[in-house]
Amino acid sequence: MMVEITFQMVLSTLQTAGLLVGIFYYIMTLRNAQKSRDAQIFLQFSNKTGTKNWHNGINHIRQLKFSSLEELRKYRENNPDEWFDIRYVFGVIEDFGGLVRGGYLNINIIAITSSTNIIRAWEMLQPIIDEMRRVVGDPRTWSEMEYLYNQVILFNKKRYPKLYK
Repeated sequence: MMVEITFQMVLSTLQTAGLLVGIFYYIMTLRNAQKSRDAQIFLQFSNKTGTKNWHNGINHIRQLKFSSLEELRKYRENNPDEWFDIRYVFGVIEDFGGLVRGGYLNINIIAITSSTNIIRAWEMLQPIIDEMRRVVGDPRTWSEMEYLYNQVILFNKKRYPKLYK
């Protein structure tokens, strides 16, 4: 049995191939655009985490441990410059938690570069945030920071299973 190839068959095949190439190109363009957007957001993150406020805030966070909201308030009143730096760190983490939750930023970028700082900041402040949420009556207070912390922990458990048993 012989199949006769017609002009119409060749044209249809070329149109299908062209359509598939177009779809492939579109998908690749979308992937590249996503990577470019992730890179731009990461550069913004780097700009925020490369500041004097960030580094000072992280250094303060490493040295502090608050046991109550009142203790934090006293520290804030007695150390306004240090508190500004600490608050800057918490604000950056909160902002990037919102970007990760919204799907605008890949957790891999943040977890690989800043896991330790995010974990330390949240664990230092978590008991105070729980108290603050009760006092203020708003369970969403610092919720994006908590979300980012949880996502970093999940990422680390997958990436470093021996460290997180």
